Amino acid sequence: MKLRFGTGAILLLAGLMLSQPVLTQAQRQRPPEYREIMQAGRMEDPLAKIKAFEEIKQKYPNSVMMNSIDYLLVSAKIETKNSIDEVVKLQKDILAKSTGPGLITDYLTVNDQILRHKKADSFNKQKLVETIKKNAATGKKNANDAKILDSVPQQYRKRYLALSSTFDIQLATAYILAKNSVQAGRYLATFAKEGGTKDGEYFFRLGQVAELNGQKQKAFNNFFRAAGLEYKGADTKAKALYKKLHGNIKGFKEMLEKKLTELPFEPKHFTPKTKWQEKTALVELFTGSECPPCIGADLGFDGLMETFSNKYLIVLEYHLPIPRPDPMMNPATKRRADYYGAQSTPTTLFDGVNKLGGGGGKGNAESKYNEYAAEVERIIEKAPQVKLNVTAKLANDVVTATWSANKKLPNTEYHFVLVQKQEKYSGGNGLKLHKMVVRDFTTLDTPMKKTVLFNLSQSEKAAEKYLHDFEDQRGFKFDTIHNKIDRAHLKVVFFTQNKNTKEVLNAVICDVKK
Repeated sequence: MKLRFGTGAILLLAGLMLSQPVLTQAQRQRPPEYREIMQAGRMEDPLAKIKAFEEIKQKYPNSVMMNSIDYLLVSAKIETKNSIDEVVKLQKDILAKSTGPGLITDYLTVNDQILRHKKADSFNKQKLVETIKKNAATGKKNANDAKILDSVPQQYRKRYLALSSTFDIQLATAYILAKNSVQAGRYLATFAKEGGTKDGEYFFRLGQVAELNGQKQKAFNNFFRAAGLEYKGADTKAKALYKKLHGNIKGFKEMLEKKLTELPFEPKHFTPKTKWQEKTALVELFTGSECPPCIGADLGFDGLMETFSNKYLIVLEYHLPIPRPDPMMNPATKRRADYYGAQSTPTTLFDGVNKLGGGGGKGNAESKYNEYAAEVERIIEKAPQVKLNVTAKLANDVVTATWSANKKLPNTEYHFVLVQKQEKYSGGNGLKLHKMVVRDFTTLDTPMKKTVLFNLSQSEKAAEKYLHDFEDQRGFKFDTIHNKIDRAHLKVVFFTQNKNTKEVLNAVICDVKK
């Protein structure tokens, strides 16, 4: 797990939210002070930040976000301190209020505040290491406490258990600051042994350890891997070492650009364990080009498509305006999100009923891929309830899909999806290539009709209107809209779904031929 600047706040807020009593629907709406809190949090000057949060406290004395406001106020005050003793004194207030999941996340948070402090290099190193070790010991103990884990909703427990290994990264960072490469290396080895995510921070710390040991090539290799995972500052470190190793920086830019386009892991080769019975897994991903945590999920899905051929797996990606507007969204993606009640990104559904949440940055892509691949393998071992077939042709700007099924099932919906193989667009999360983009979606009212039509110009106009209506409603303006459909790289997906349970019974895909 990455702990970058500001992530400690996110961890604490997650703990606070999970430890709060159940809120009413009205309470779940963003309170009026939310915007002011966000604006104050973005201020660069800690003194201005302190003043802003104190004014918010006075203005909203009964805020449902008071715990968060108090935390952010303390965090701003910590930024102004010059010694670790002053920082630790303020942190006592955070730890004293810890409850539920916060008994894990708050110890990660306070360690992060120390390690990322702008004056951490000048802190007393012995005191720094002792403090990090003490907090890590308590946090690890709490992460394995059954009573504390009982306060975490079931769907989040696996993630909270995984937080335990993050303390090892923090301990390694503390020893790096203390120039103790031996101890730092040991904690990094423990982190890897315990199954910690080998993300950008992990490789960055390995690079720092190698640098302390005078191992320039090894340091470069690890900083370069961290740069490929877009870890802050890794590209600068890698570039500097590249120059030392080669005497110039010729070729470095091209080398890094290539690295950034590659998957950050090696997808597995899939061989069925048993005879395949023609069951195809349908995996639906609700994502957004402005969603940073969607990177891990999107790249995990890219890996799936390299591992499994279309006869085993079909992927559909719906773009939503979460957390910010996405120029690839359209009426079909909105309808499908409403169908499932998908209100966050990334949201993943396997055969309509198996929901796997969570995402992360590039460093989380491999763990998400492994999680997804295991679920796909489980699904395709089953016998299908129905066998399907579909073909599609493009003529006069209309895609005609012809389908068949070997049986008719009760309470079944017949869905047809127009999919574009990929779309180039660089959004706020940095991903430049988006695969299996849903362009249109239709459902047959009756299975008697054996053909389905997609009028491409009408689909484009519907998407354009949807995006412009969105602009009008939100007072927002897209730089560019991506409603145009690439006629040369289209596919049609046909799948059947139980109306009551929403289980996908089977799916099939075909290229659109001219």
